[in-house]
Amino acid sequence: MTANSANSATSAMSAMSARPNLRLCTVCGSACAKFKPGPHGTRLDASCPGCGALERHRFLALVVPALVAHASSTSSMSGGVLLDVAPMRGTTPLLKATVPYPYVGIDFDPSADRRVVDVTGSLTHVPLADASVSLLICMQVLEHIPDDAAAMCEIARVLAPGATAIVQVPRRRGIPTDEDPSVGPEERLARFGQADHVRYYGDDFEDRLLAAGLSIEILTGRDLIDDASAVLLGLPLTETLWLCARAGTGPGDLTAALRAAMPAVLASMLARSAATALAERTRLEGSLARLGPRRPLHRRALSYAARKVRR
Repeated sequence: MTANSANSATSAMSAMSARPNLRLCTVCGSACAKFKPGPHGTRLDASCPGCGALERHRFLALVVPALVAHASSTSSMSGGVLLDVAPMRGTTPLLKATVPYPYVGIDFDPSADRRVVDVTGSLTHVPLADASVSLLICMQVLEHIPDDAAAMCEIARVLAPGATAIVQVPRRRGIPTDEDPSVGPEERLARFGQADHVRYYGDDFEDRLLAAGLSIEILTGRDLIDDASAVLLGLPLTETLWLCARAGTGPGDLTAALRAAMPAVLASMLARSAATALAERTRLEGSLARLGPRRPLHRRALSYAARKVRR
């Protein structure tokens, strides 16, 4: 990416960030005035109305392209697969389009959330060979697994040298992990925030990862984007990911590498958003043409929608 392209992307982001009623989804590329509230209405301005992506999904969609760009430039993470644990519908197409490794989706009980997977299996017994994974995605999964130590050890086992696992869990600071897989759904909801969670991670989360043979690097939104971009993308600066590698084989200072790749990632995202808007405008104008002079109310509604897309 040239310096001019990077400057153009930065300028475009700054201009759009100045519009308070504009949000861009890094997952599907759509634009809207505001995101919808999150699950159970707990967080305002959280869920993309186009694809349903939440803050963590939008952060993942920023990090993965930057990570792939870094891996390509350093020839790391080559030769293995992308293992997506408990795949998310909105991010799966993006991962397949962005990551140049064979995609493998895995879930223990895919029917529970109507997931589409390639392999039915548990993260505590991954049916893959040692060192066979170039990139692993494990978002909001470990808090569901009674034996999370076994799952973390499996992550370490399947990661190839130089490969990265992107991990995220709910975590509260200032207290140790609270867990009890034996309690019922009501107590789980009260203690862990969800009826199918068996713990709420605390300050010892990193120690658990280290004990499983993983090295870790903690990445937050603040490491990659500024305040104005965070509002535009609906991404809290405190949003956190844990970048894990097999101990002694990590790719080095990933935060600096991802930050350096961010202008190119943002430029690509803006181009995709523009293409999405153009496709939507073309669709609306095609619908107008098919209506002809009839059904004036429908025509007015479609004309209004098309004008909004043009802006």
